[in-house]
Amino acid sequence: MNRFSQLVKVNAVYVVKNEWPLLAVTISHALTHYADKVIIMDTGSEDGTFEGIKILQSLWVDRIDFYRCNQQVYDQEPLTNLLIELSQNSQADWTMVLDADEFFVHSNYGEFFKKLSETQDNWSSYAIKVINFIVDEKHRDSDLADFEKISYRIVGQNGFNTEIERFAGQVITGELPLQTRNTPDKILVRNSSSIFLSLGAHQVVFGDGIFWMKHDSTIASANYLGGIICHLPYTSKQRIQSRKKRIFFDQAKTTSRLNIDAFKSLDNTDLLSKAVLTPENYKRWLESGAIVRNSELSETLVPVIKRLKTIWPKLIRARYIPIVANTFPDALDIKTVSNIIRKYHSRAQSLWDKNNS
Repeated sequence: MNRFSQLVKVNAVYVVKNEWPLLAVTISHALTHYADKVIIMDTGSEDGTFEGIKILQSLWVDRIDFYRCNQQVYDQEPLTNLLIELSQNSQADWTMVLDADEFFVHSNYGEFFKKLSETQDNWSSYAIKVINFIVDEKHRDSDLADFEKISYRIVGQNGFNTEIERFAGQVITGELPLQTRNTPDKILVRNSSSIFLSLGAHQVVFGDGIFWMKHDSTIASANYLGGIICHLPYTSKQRIQSRKKRIFFDQAKTTSRLNIDAFKSLDNTDLLSKAVLTPENYKRWLESGAIVRNSELSETLVPVIKRLKTIWPKLIRARYIPIVANTFPDALDIKTVSNIIRKYHSRAQSLWDKNNS
């Protein structure tokens, strides 16, 4: 751990489902560079996640908390806020909210900790800019060496201003990568704050549980800490397909905010063959400015890969074993999880009603 991490403790939290073995690289990156602990909520994975995490816990002793809450749908907001609550109970100072395909990258993690320790009490959150990266069509999450080759960053357009149909046509013709759009900032939260994260954990809401005041993340934070979150939206055609099949908790609300239906309409064989970095697309995207060379992510992955190499064969051989227990470790029973989720659903619903009244 960096010596500046003694000044302030940061936890990284993840809501995941069937993200193995990418998750092994992601959380190891966090634990290598900045996280005192990672806290994971698994929503019913049927891959090697559970057994793989047990292997990682032997490498990162007492620094990985894993909970399981079986869900047939993806219910990000209440589970994310539940993880923040768990992080607060672990006595960390700040919580970084991430997905399994996101990596927080800073040119100087020591400087990051130093600035964070100097943050005034009036700042309750920071926005961390999300940058999409792209891998070539041969990339495999199960091959550590492939992560060292990540060297192209997508130059995004504003996703809310891009015309869906025109964008879809550009993807199908190979003019643009599927994830050319900007991704909203992700949030670093002070653990003493009374907040609620909404809009898929991209928007900060402050309040006491009765009255809530909405702020966009860019307003409720500052670009003071530096660093970016490197996002690997899809690392294979299989992951593109899996994303489009995901069932969201409240499809009506999710669709109206994130245009999920519009993206599902792009789900066809032709798109899958053109949405990844092929030799044919490489030259076109580079010349058009859709992608640029960038090695920020791969450089920070070098020490992570070195650490994981000795146990990587065991990690990628981890297989799904049906388990009876809903949590691991048994620090949180399923009834408690359910009660907290209901509480956050209530908050989310009241915010939705207020915003659409």
